[in-house]
Amino acid sequence: MTDPPALLRVIQRYFERNPDAAAHSLETMTEEEAVEVLKLLPSQLSSQAVKRLHGGFAARVLQQLPAELFRDIVGQLDPEHGASIFFHLALAEMSIRFRLFCSHSKSGFRGFTSI
Repeated sequence: MTDPPALLRVIQRYFERNPDAAAHSLETMTEEEAVEVLKLLPSQLSSQAVKRLHGGFAARVLQQLPAELFRDIVGQLDPEHGASIFFHLALAEMSIRFRLFCSHSKSGFRGFTSI
């Protein structure tokens, strides 16, 4: 494999030397932008960044990663952190399903679609 381009090396060093700041930088991006950055990094650096992300943001970003990278990153997380992320994934899925239910329901649930 050839050496990564100079800009990629700078980004990798930033994630290695300033993991908290790097994670914060990810959280200031759109989820799609954060996904693209994580896809460029080695999975170990991506995992270190994900460990520092807010659970909800981490879950939404991880959900958009390719399956193999998702497995690599989640496999390097502490069990508690992984569980927290999966909890947020479950909440997001439940929220989507509840909104769908409310939008198609003839019952009085329409007022609760702001979850």
